Amino acid sequence: MDEYVLENLTNKAVEYINNAAKEDNPFFLYMPLTSPHLPHCTHPDFQGKSTCGNYGDFMQETDYRVGQVLDALKANGLEENTLVIFSSDNGAESNYVYQRDTYNHYSSMNFKGGKRDIYEGGHRVPFLMRWPNVISAGGKVDMPVCQSDYLATIADIVGAKILDNAGEDSYSLYPVLKDTKNELDTNRAVIHHSFTGHFAIRQGKWKLNMLRGSGGSLKPVLIEPEEGEALFELYDLEKDPGETTNLYFKHPEVVQKLQEKITNIIKNGRSTEGEPQPFVKENWEQLTWMDVK
Repeated sequence: MDEYVLENLTNKAVEYINNAAKEDNPFFLYMPLTSPHLPHCTHPDFQGKSTCGNYGDFMQETDYRVGQVLDALKANGLEENTLVIFSSDNGAESNYVYQRDTYNHYSSMNFKGGKRDIYEGGHRVPFLMRWPNVISAGGKVDMPVCQSDYLATIADIVGAKILDNAGEDSYSLYPVLKDTKNELDTNRAVIHHSFTGHFAIRQGKWKLNMLRGSGGSLKPVLIEPEEGEALFELYDLEKDPGETTNLYFKHPEVVQKLQEKITNIIKNGRSTEGEPQPFVKENWEQLTWMDVK
């Protein structure tokens, strides 16, 4: 039954860890949970336990299941030297509105939008890493990183070389795992996509959405600018994380800089240093600001 999926996944993960511990070799475990994705299928032991309906019950079970995996690492003496990464693939599903209005639960916090949207609510996710031998407990990195960074980070840890045609947008986080005082590349840019395939670029405190509207579920989805209106949306995420005030006309120099940056990234087929890579040149109607050749 669906209600037992998380329990079954966890039991398999614990079994894998127990067996890996006997081999005394490095191991890799990828455990994609079904939560909090719809449908919310909560184990009977957790139904009615939260104050946020079935969604909250599902989250409480998730917390318990993750704890079981961590307990298995500890029981096998693997806790100290195992890197654990906990994250999510996108922002909250559109029923975040129901959770907010019914239970006063803010799945997207103070961010605008949710899954599918170009806005921060569609892209901000938990990103927790634990590795007691390397990472000091309670550390925090307050700058944009991305799940594409997994590849370069793990390659850096194990001493593997990444080819030019792999990990083109992957930056190693290993320096800040060892010490949060270390600096990452402050010039890096993070590229966002909406459900409609439209782009945004984030660099430092600035984010330029290369469209008007959410490009996803939040209305309005797409706005056709009238003559003289802003073509895109520019936000200062330090002062305005909720993306409420479009600064397109107030900071034209930032718009130009970020537009040039995203154009070069697309043409180079990468945002990291390295050999330029080919990119798709057909059927990219979302690239409204550039001539693709």
